[in-house]
Order: sequence, then C-alpha cells, then structure tokens
Amino acid sequence: MIISILATNENVDAVRATATENIPELVGHQLLSIPVSPNGSAPITHWFCQFNTTQEICDRLLALQNLSEMEVNSKDFLKSKNLKVVRS
Repeated sequence: MIISILATNENVDAVRATATENIPELVGHQLLSIPVSPNGSAPITHWFCQFNTTQEICDRLLALQNLSEMEVNSKDFLKSKNLKVVRS
C-alpha cells in the first residue's frame, strides 16, 4: 500500500522525529523530503513524502498523525490540498 504524508514547515521536524522514534523501520528513510507550496515556488510551506509500506507500518503511522496529514492509496493527495511540488 502507498501512504502519503504531509506536514507544515512548523511541524516537519516533530513529525519526522515522532515517526522514527515510534517506528524504527523508518530510520534512514527520506521522510518528508519533498518541498511543496500552493503555487509550486518559494516559499516552501509544507513537506511531503509518499512511499510503499506494509499494512502494519501504515497503521502505526496513521496512529501518529496528530501533527501531519496522511492518506492511503491517494492518487491526487497534493492536488486535493491545493499544493504543488517546488522545483529548484
């Protein structure tokens, strides 16, 4: 299954830390490494990632989502949030 995760600039460090502290399997993954914004240019307002995972890890991530937004198997996750990837 594919999980999409989105966090604001203000929460990105806390979300990364919470995920890796509670789910050791995620240590070393590029969590929330894609910069996004409403118009696809600076300033960056959010950080995004999307990856394949097991049902177990997905469920554990979803239980931790108090500082982030997550969806499973969403094809238009960023579009639904009116956000675009920032290209440098």
